[in-house]
Amino acid sequence: MTYGEVRKTIIFKLDDPEQRAMYEQIVTKTNFSKLVKRMLSAELQRMRAAQQQTLQQTSNQPNAITYQATNHPNKQ
Repeated sequence: MTYGEVRKTIIFKLDDPEQRAMYEQIVTKTNFSKLVKRMLSAELQRMRAAQQQTLQQTSNQPNAITYQATNHPNKQ
């Protein structure tokens, strides 16, 4: 199976002070794509670590019932 490129757009609302500050910081970076990929990778690692910690805590509880929601319609 061959995969090509996938492009995603990010929008900054410049009238929002927080988003403007992010844009002004990021616009100075020469490799925006690499920066975003590193940030996403770090976030995925944090999410996996938190999930693993939750699973370990649950497995240490006797008679615990584990439930994990996937593809929740309100989470995107």
